[in-house]
Amino acid sequence: TSGGGTLTATNGDLNLTAQGLTTGGDVDFNGDATATGGNVNVNTGSGNIALAQNADVTSTTGDLHLVAIDAPNTPLNVTLGTNSTLGTPNGDVYFNAVGNEGEISVTGDGSILAPGHDVYYNIGGNTFTVDIREIQGCNHLLGATGNPLSVYMETQQGSIEFCTDINTSSATGVGGPITIVANGGVVDLEGNSVIASGAGGGGNITIYGDGGIQNGGDIISSGTNNSSGGTIDLRAPGQDIVVNTIQALGNGTGNGGTVTTVSSNLRVVDCDSNFLSIDVNAGPGGTGGNVSVTTTSNNPFIVGDSSINGLECGIGANGQNGGLIQLGNNGGLVVNTGSSITANGTTGDGGVIVIGLATPGSGTLTVVNNGLIEATNNADTTGIVAFNTGPGQNLNLDTRDGIVHAGDCIHLGNVDPVTGGIISPIGGVLNVKGRNNLISDCIEFNGIVPNPPGPPTPPAPPIPGTGGVSPFQFFFGFLNGGGFLPFLGSGGNVNDFFVLSKTPNDITPPKKGWVSDEEDEEDAFIKQLRHSKMCGIIEGDKTYSTVFNTNDSELARLQTAGIQLASGTKDNYFNLDKGNMIFAPSKDIVVGTHEGNVHIPAGSVAFIMENGNDVAIYDFHQNGPKGIKIVSGGKLVTLDPGRMVLLSRSGATDFDSIAHHCRCIGYRQAKSQVLNGDIRAFAMDFSIPSALSAVIPFKQMVASSNASDKKTIEKIMMNAVLLQESTGYRGPFKTAH
Repeated sequence: TSGGGTLTATNGDLNLTAQGLTTGGDVDFNGDATATGGNVNVNTGSGNIALAQNADVTSTTGDLHLVAIDAPNTPLNVTLGTNSTLGTPNGDVYFNAVGNEGEISVTGDGSILAPGHDVYYNIGGNTFTVDIREIQGCNHLLGATGNPLSVYMETQQGSIEFCTDINTSSATGVGGPITIVANGGVVDLEGNSVIASGAGGGGNITIYGDGGIQNGGDIISSGTNNSSGGTIDLRAPGQDIVVNTIQALGNGTGNGGTVTTVSSNLRVVDCDSNFLSIDVNAGPGGTGGNVSVTTTSNNPFIVGDSSINGLECGIGANGQNGGLIQLGNNGGLVVNTGSSITANGTTGDGGVIVIGLATPGSGTLTVVNNGLIEATNNADTTGIVAFNTGPGQNLNLDTRDGIVHAGDCIHLGNVDPVTGGIISPIGGVLNVKGRNNLISDCIEFNGIVPNPPGPPTPPAPPIPGTGGVSPFQFFFGFLNGGGFLPFLGSGGNVNDFFVLSKTPNDITPPKKGWVSDEEDEEDAFIKQLRHSKMCGIIEGDKTYSTVFNTNDSELARLQTAGIQLASGTKDNYFNLDKGNMIFAPSKDIVVGTHEGNVHIPAGSVAFIMENGNDVAIYDFHQNGPKGIKIVSGGKLVTLDPGRMVLLSRSGATDFDSIAHHCRCIGYRQAKSQVLNGDIRAFAMDFSIPSALSAVIPFKQMVASSNASDKKTIEKIMMNAVLLQESTGYRGPFKTAH
């Protein structure tokens, strides 16, 4: 214990060692200790070092070392009195040594001052606590013998800077908790990550910066070994948060974690392996997590653009059950083309997505959706998407170039921020552009469900001088720039074509062999078909079932017939591994394929050809406005009768070069669009007569006396007869014959 005077070493090290024979010794500074020509080395057997009020321990030209000699058996406890300092203006500060790792605690109203230099904490697999006035210097948390059990760092003024990752992950238990609080400045992660994953579940991560959170790497609290993600809480009120990704994933039966951010702007500038910027997906048997994002600036929050306020990729809270996503952004929301916000379940329930302002009811909510906002499940029966205006306020929603899809209901107005249900008092004026792209059996505007559209009207006679174009076609042709609903156009995307083109069927026989000589020579698939004489003979089977369980005789029959099923087939979910199938269900079903899920509403007739690499989906009939939908690559594609889509992972960009038997059915005007990095969609008209003559189960149904078969064929042929006049302008069909 110094008596209050000054301890000085002017041309060498200042070495202070206190080590008792049994209990060890403390080192107490009641005055200053300075080494001007070397290091200050403070070694304590008890692990206790204390600086009195206004005391300074400084190495003016060297380093400062504070060591608990008996670590890890003895913790290093450093207590800083008011206005005291541990300083090295020209060197670094070390707590414990590389071979001397142990628990570290630095507390009090003093400071660590190493401006422009580094502060090293040799913790190992022990707890770490720093709660002082200020730290100047870049912090290194080191653990040669393992990750810290916990990390707590808080300062009352200035910024906190890190030059290493902060990692409390555990291979056997729960990830250790991490708390970083800069009450008077910025938390600057310098590109480093904060990780608290664990085999027993993710640990809690809390980061608070009065001046913002900058240069963050990946913020991860994920579970492994069938465990759940942890809680991530990032807050910088009135300031910005910038990180790479935010991940709190579950594993196996584990649930997704919870992510909360509060800031002026949020920038998540990278994507994880799921192509998400905020990822709280569960394992296959868990429930998706919770996401709450609040931004208070007037900049729109853009999913798909992280340059100012937004995410580089999307948000996912998916699992066996979907999770909860709450977005409150004073600048409104924009979802860019190719980006998604999803809270989907598989065999469980769809989740809840609530979109509003940071303070609901404080102004008009503006949402521009050019991507996918979706909360549903495999059966397409549960899941809520809600746009929360708050009491009496207005909504401007533009989803003309995007899809909003909910398995249960889409709510617009004043809604409960957790359940998404409409509450009182109601919202204000609700302006919606792209109403047809709101996909759900239930759409409520301020609690009111509009009447469904009436039955389709047969096409009107052609307008003279237009080459057989009906008024319906004429109007919609000019509405879309005279191109008659082009697949891709100015500002268009794959969903424009599928949703808007109510393309009818055609009973005109296909013009076979409509392929140029050059194409014929280059197309090896055509030669293959000619030699094998397979084109025009497409085998397969059909089912009217709506429930699929492993002990069902219907599944056994289909498997005997050569239809290959994948695991997960259960209830109304039919997981098709390989084969050609006609589905004509009386209740809604979902067909799984390698490329995505096909949602088939009750009363529809669909034909699906899955070869293991590509899948073709045909829409032969639908009842009312609810059509066949495909979810693939994070996108939702909607079909109409007489339309088909091929989802291909072959890498081909030209439909005519793809070796798939869908080319044996007459088709025309194939257009393509990339859905994600692996899957390309080819959409086109197809010829119903060609399909009926080429597909064996259809041929059998045409000749059948079975009541269900006859009813199904009548539906298909009625479509063709009623709508044939609308397709003449598209030209002849062709096949790969």
